[in-house]
Amino acid sequence: AILLDVWERYNDIDVLYTDYGICPRSVLVHNRAPKYLYSIYFANGYRFWSTLLCIVNGAAAIGMVVDVPGSTLVCWFMAIQIQMRNPYVASGGDIVHRVMLFFLILAPKGTLPSFYNRPRKKNNGLHSLTALAPVCQLLIIYFCAHAHKTGYSWRMSGDASREALENIYYFRTRVGDLLLNSSIGFMRASTFAVLKWQF
Repeated sequence: AILLDVWERYNDIDVLYTDYGICPRSVLVHNRAPKYLYSIYFANGYRFWSTLLCIVNGAAAIGMVVDVPGSTLVCWFMAIQIQMRNPYVASGGDIVHRVMLFFLILAPKGTLPSFYNRPRKKNNGLHSLTALAPVCQLLIIYFCAHAHKTGYSWRMSGDASREALENIYYFRTRVGDLLLNSSIGFMRASTFAVLKWQF
């Protein structure tokens, strides 16, 4: 997942993470950014620097797969850095990404599966708590996502899926267009299917 995130951000590197894109460093540092907003991406505004940092992030992600010590810490640090470079494109998923990487940092070495490593240490109380924290985080997100689906369009009319696709026209793909142009009955069934499968 980390490699996919790095690849997705790399595809938009000129537009989102350089001084020639929609959010130059000067805009963030001098006009809009909170005082605590710092990123190593601010050291240089050229594509070369942003590409180099993406390569470091990708190498650390590969290091996590092969169980290189410290690679999780580097991935967490780099995730924070790229998200702080352009906070205007950050989403709730980015926050979950950072939190999950933080919990992985706390996991003791040898307890997480990797390409070369099978978990070999017995879990004590701290290890169990470290493993329980991300699960609790995901359950809270899942429950809260379902708890907000109480409106008329979710429970009665079934128009929530259609309304969601209409409201995200900028991000909607061809598949979204195809679904939006499908029958009203199909869209209503998909709304109620989300409710049924989510809870």
